[in-house]
Amino acid sequence: MIEAAKSDANIRRPQSIAVPCIIAFVASAAVMIVELLAFRLVARWFGNSIFATTSIIGVVLGGLAIGNYVGGLLADRYRAGRCLSALFVLASAACFAVPILNKYAGAWSALSTLTLPQRIASHVVFVFMLPALLLGAIGPVVARMALLRSNRVGRTVGVVYALGALGSIVGTFACGFFLIPQFGNYVVIQAVAAGMALMAISCAATHWPPYAWTGATAALLFLGQSSASWAVDLGDTLGLREKLTEGVLFDADSEYSHVRVQVDADHPTRRRMILDKLCHSVMDSKNPHALQYGYERVYAAVADCVTKPGQPIRVLILGGGGYTHPRHILHMRPGSYVEVVEIDPVVTRAARETFGLAPQQGLEIVHLDARQHLTDLVRRRAAGEAIPLFDFVYLDAINDFSVPFHLMTQECHQLIAELMSDSAVYMINMVDIYAEGRLLGSSIRTLRRTFPFVEGFFASFEGDRLHHFDRYTFVLAASRRDMQLDRLKDSPTSRAIAKQQLTPAQFDTLLARCNPLVLVDDHAPMEFLLMNVVQSSRKAGWNEDARKAYSQGNAEFEQNRVPQAVEYYREAIRLDPTMYLAHLNLGLAYIELGQYDRANEAFRAAIDIQPNRADPFVNLGGLSMRTHDYDAACRHYEEAIAREPKDAHAHNGLGMALANLGRLTEARAAIQRAIELQPDYPAAVRNLAQVDAAIASRSSGRGTATAPAGD
Repeated sequence: MIEAAKSDANIRRPQSIAVPCIIAFVASAAVMIVELLAFRLVARWFGNSIFATTSIIGVVLGGLAIGNYVGGLLADRYRAGRCLSALFVLASAACFAVPILNKYAGAWSALSTLTLPQRIASHVVFVFMLPALLLGAIGPVVARMALLRSNRVGRTVGVVYALGALGSIVGTFACGFFLIPQFGNYVVIQAVAAGMALMAISCAATHWPPYAWTGATAALLFLGQSSASWAVDLGDTLGLREKLTEGVLFDADSEYSHVRVQVDADHPTRRRMILDKLCHSVMDSKNPHALQYGYERVYAAVADCVTKPGQPIRVLILGGGGYTHPRHILHMRPGSYVEVVEIDPVVTRAARETFGLAPQQGLEIVHLDARQHLTDLVRRRAAGEAIPLFDFVYLDAINDFSVPFHLMTQECHQLIAELMSDSAVYMINMVDIYAEGRLLGSSIRTLRRTFPFVEGFFASFEGDRLHHFDRYTFVLAASRRDMQLDRLKDSPTSRAIAKQQLTPAQFDTLLARCNPLVLVDDHAPMEFLLMNVVQSSRKAGWNEDARKAYSQGNAEFEQNRVPQAVEYYREAIRLDPTMYLAHLNLGLAYIELGQYDRANEAFRAAIDIQPNRADPFVNLGGLSMRTHDYDAACRHYEEAIAREPKDAHAHNGLGMALANLGRLTEARAAIQRAIELQPDYPAAVRNLAQVDAAIASRSSGRGTATAPAGD
């Protein structure tokens, strides 16, 4: 029981204020350590963004403010020593709860209906408000303890505040520069909790509750850190450990992110590098030089189009990850020079230990911020140092929705341009949705300020069909000269990539709709440009396991492993029946397998979830064309056009269906409308020619030409 504060009056004055100063130092250090850990733990769910930074700082300051007020009330009512002991015990328990609450808050579906800023703020309040409040309550009690021991009020308050500030500084630098990189998030937060328990004893050495809690703390530390199998299992169950799935080959916290490499359970030869919440790189140990991501294949196709395949090139890659792309270049183009700028040495270490990265001729690795390295190279060239220009520059430092704004601005593009040869190509990738397209459009507009020629691609396993409301990894290619990427369709190895190139009409439509910004160092609001995209990706309460299954299904589909893709899509739907994209892609997979009835069911399930989307009706129209039910195809395409009047694929599909019904004049009008919407639409152009031939044949009385039968 905490004794009343009136007994404080019996304390002899003056006394040393060393004890309250030490308490202020330790409590302030703990506050900053917890705050820095908040950035790392929240990044597991939301990445690093201005929304996360704002929420964490605001919530911690709010907790401290409330705690200061509560602490003032407690200081006037209870004896300082035992009051501080109780606060340290509660703060210790709250610190132990942080990783547990962080896990549950991240998976809490109720928060997924909120906007991204609201969800992040709610998450931070749920996890970190209580520790901040309890640690904030310590300050006023410490101040009263110090004042009761000294007759010099001003000097005493100043010394206590100064030691508290010094503790904050020490905690900040120790945590950021040493503790997290050396020990990881879970160890550090549990060490803080243990330290709070020891402080509780020091504040009330003759009181039994802090001893009891310290004993409990020792038990929790054992469960959290011991290598005993039963302790590992129980610690995992209680949430005291970073739970590692089977097949984890590497797991570490660096100064920049949480880095994990694990074996794909369904494909034992494949390894995945996960940075915070995103699978950043995939490598197949049987074929380590093969490119596993669609955007990497776009990179390779453009390089082969612009330069002769196999020809040595000089390449600058900003962002290393698993180093699959630089190794592919060196394998396919012997004699090349590849300079990789990777800010995180732990990522490189993970690639060396698990992805087979090894020193080799032509590979140079620089551990530095990409913008800083670009500035250094430009400065050195200006000083007369012989630094050859690069043939290709790739920006691959974007982590899902976490976009390093300083690498996307006009000023950064100008630095890159100074390091490129006259015919060099600069390529970047980003996540966006075409129907939103604010980041994509702003990136196009910004690149055009530096490079006269900018082309775009959407990396997809679905071929040449751009679904306007789906999330894609988009790739932009920029150069001072015309890259002549229309030659992509002439090569058998790049024809699929050519079908994924954005047309000039799609560029114009995007730029007219999205009100793009010119991104500059002074104003590059990446989080706001992607806010609706993030919200769309998290809508309907999709849980993390369902998203993972869906993403794995996409990966299998992209590798043409359609039966496996079906199983993953079905698993995603089982985990979350409202997952629209899983139903839609399941239908596409069933079409590939020739299971048309199941495809029809999948598309109709997608319509039930999102009745205002055009894509399921376009797919149903295509399905009806395959079964030669042209009347049904017309109805489906008309439904799609009613929902998305500017969908060129829907108009072209309607034209094909009408042509097969012999309604050639209407068919011509529909296909002509598709070409107006998307002038560079080869299938529509071919279909229009066939319809014109059929109309001419009918007019001359020679019968009916073959109707168009494919998109």
